[in-house]
Amino acid sequence: MKFLVSIILFLAISANSAEFSLNLGGKGNWTYNIDFPNGMENYGLWTSENTFTTNTYMYGSSVCSGGIHVRNKTEMYNQYVICKGKSQDGYLYISRHTNIKDMSVGLDDFEYIDGTGPWKELIGAKCTGAFLLMEENFYLWNAKCNISDETFKRINEFANKKN
Repeated sequence: MKFLVSIILFLAISANSAEFSLNLGGKGNWTYNIDFPNGMENYGLWTSENTFTTNTYMYGSSVCSGGIHVRNKTEMYNQYVICKGKSQDGYLYISRHTNIKDMSVGLDDFEYIDGTGPWKELIGAKCTGAFLLMEENFYLWNAKCNISDETFKRINEFANKKN
């Protein structure tokens, strides 16, 4: 139910502009944890390996790495995660995830901070992701970025540039 609410909120946010969407699935791994003396918090280094599709011609894979501060074993308090993705045509992006917008419905804001080819068009876009955590550290994550119609068109024009 929380995931459904996330998707509804997610769609409402981007109703008035073109949108770039990315659907990602992966598995996260905690490689180190620091337990706080209060027994309620810990900090972990998190990595993931993922695959993605978009609502453009692009699809590919990504890796992510960063720190996440957790309360009560389930509530993300703070994060700083960097992801590097590569689309099937060799173009790269770097995204930064620092804001858990609403953990109760699985929303986080993020931004593309670097990229080549079509990914460069997304630098500075307003983006929100909705995630669903599953057993054994698997997750699904859907993201939408508000962009102009012209930006969306320029992204898709890259489909013919590498042929």
